[in-house]
Amino acid sequence: MVSDLFLKDYKAMVSRGIEFTPADIIRLNALALKVKLAKTPFLAVHQPRALVFPHFVLREPTIGHELWLEWIGDKLDMRDNRIFRLVHAYALSRPWEKLPAHSSAPRAIRKIFAFARKHLLSLPETTLADAIDYLLHGADWTAGELPPPREPDVDRPLGGEAESPVLALLVGLKARRLPLTLDEAKQLTASEIVAIMLAARIQDGEYDADRELHQAMGDYVRAREEIRARGVAKS
Repeated sequence: MVSDLFLKDYKAMVSRGIEFTPADIIRLNALALKVKLAKTPFLAVHQPRALVFPHFVLREPTIGHELWLEWIGDKLDMRDNRIFRLVHAYALSRPWEKLPAHSSAPRAIRKIFAFARKHLLSLPETTLADAIDYLLHGADWTAGELPPPREPDVDRPLGGEAESPVLALLVGLKARRLPLTLDEAKQLTASEIVAIMLAARIQDGEYDADRELHQAMGDYVRAREEIRARGVAKS
């Protein structure tokens, strides 16, 4: 879905020589859609993402996948883009319940690289990169998806010292006293949990549409001006 707000600004900025990267387009359109949906958040519907390859299917990670990926991230250098993609492709090609147990890291690593040798080495690097980026971050805010990914942080710790976004999400569930057990949460994607939390806010009368609209418009304008300033600086 393309936002009219985004389209108007995009055409005006391009006519003035501002260049957009693909990530800029996705990000600004997503933020514009967030402005549109701020007063009617119940219209946002999420369908878990999936991509079909000849011999396997990759699906958007559930919380179970995310927890497993955080665990295996302590064993491998996930700052290496290629390793990051191979690990995610392996994990997202199967239900989280069928991933190797946390007690067997060597077995997990053997399975990851066996899967890579069998299915991934013949894929162009850009194809796998685009697939993983889409499954993790999506391309459309209306589906509950997130903005485009940032470049890996080379200073990020390899182990558990890094913040866990999954843990933060689960803490949010507990704080709202939503009746989801950890096992139930593991079956859901992060986007689905965010939608559940939003629905709870609406039901509890905590969703202030005017405040959300003001915040959404502020996010959009800041992103638009950041892109504009970058384009002006290049000229």
